[in-house]
Amino acid sequence: MCRILGIDCGKDGYLSIVENKTDLPICHSTPTLRISKKSQKRDYDVGGMVQLVKNLNPDFCVIEKQWAFPGQGIVSTGSTMYGFGLWEGIISGLEISHYIVHPKTWQAKWLQNMRGDDTKTKSISFVKSLFPTLSLTKTDRCSVAHSGKADSILIALWGLDFYQEKYYQKEIGKTEKKELYEDFF
Repeated sequence: MCRILGIDCGKDGYLSIVENKTDLPICHSTPTLRISKKSQKRDYDVGGMVQLVKNLNPDFCVIEKQWAFPGQGIVSTGSTMYGFGLWEGIISGLEISHYIVHPKTWQAKWLQNMRGDDTKTKSISFVKSLFPTLSLTKTDRCSVAHSGKADSILIALWGLDFYQEKYYQKEIGKTEKKELYEDFF
């Protein structure tokens, strides 16, 4: 059995570990620290991020690709790209095999047959249908489901299929898809 880590980047992002498609995923919010007692601003807790990944002990990791959007502020873009780079650096530094997935790739697998345009709402609905007993709120005091938590679960489930297909190809000796994977493992 393999442990797949899915990462939805950002200070409000989540990490989820899955081993199969039936057991409840293990979810954690991105470790952050408040910058000062007077401010609600937060920064990444890099040491906490490293320790969390070590504790989760994944066999494989999938990180959602990040980039700048037109009209997005400079500070927001910088923070997003910084967090993405931190996650990739931490995963690489811990020598964990990983893959960077475009959001449209994992969304196409899980959300393509769902109605509506809002991927956040669709992610939450789909994860609730898979794991009806799993709370998708950020804390017990929250009443609204967190889309980052749902996204990280779906990224991890996408990674589980990706990893198993790669492993299956390797085990049975097929080479048609070898070129696709050899750069990532």
